Amino acid sequence: MRALRRVWSAPWLWLGIGMAQLALAAALAVPLRAVVRAAMGPFTVTGESRLFGALAELVSEHPTTVAAMVAALAGGAALALLLAPVFAGAAIRRLAGPCAKGDQARACVMHYPAALVIGLYGLLLRGLLAFVAAALGTIHSSLQIAAIVLILSFVAVAVDLARVRVVLEGARGLHPKTFLRALITVARTPLLWLRSGLIGALHWGLSLAMLVVAVRGLDTAWSPWAVRGIALLAAFVALWRLAAAVEHVAATTKPSAPPA
Repeated sequence: MRALRRVWSAPWLWLGIGMAQLALAAALAVPLRAVVRAAMGPFTVTGESRLFGALAELVSEHPTTVAAMVAALAGGAALALLLAPVFAGAAIRRLAGPCAKGDQARACVMHYPAALVIGLYGLLLRGLLAFVAAALGTIHSSLQIAAIVLILSFVAVAVDLARVRVVLEGARGLHPKTFLRALITVARTPLLWLRSGLIGALHWGLSLAMLVVAVRGLDTAWSPWAVRGIALLAAFVALWRLAAAVEHVAATTKPSAPPA
């Protein structure tokens, strides 16, 4: 609950990050929307039951639509990898306690290289552990699903913890040892792993909810606003997971001894 209070006490943080994500999504959708609109011409799709059939027909007859979709997804993933570390330093600094906007801006700039490198370490580890999940899939599909869930949650909390230690403790973010220390800490602290994993599952659930609402609310006035509202809530939950790592570091950091 302390981690949740840290996020709740910083409304402009999660609102600002959520609005920035919405603006980025809208910008990425512009070229895709133009390609789809040109391919469909004067026709429109009405009703969710006709959506997937129309999409299949559009893809089969207009290969440029596929290219536009792939480019939008790849661009979104690349920008997320590059821009998420920008917000990490400011978010961690603010979640640790009230601070000036200048301190948050300095944290963005100072800790961006370390946050980016730690994110790349996490991406590499996910790729390596994916082979383990694939091997377990040859035994039973349920083992593969369980392994994927554990891998994603384990690496996510390790990345959060490593970034928090860089910002709050001055750890060397560019050194692999900082990330390895975070991995060991998560393995030795199953409660932190579980807490972060549950929050992460909630975040994935909200992402799925956005897709369901967008499809079910096709051609309705309320659907876009509902999706935007869920996106803001997802930004809140993402910061909640980061705040769990901040709370762990704050609780385990030994207070400095008073001067003699």
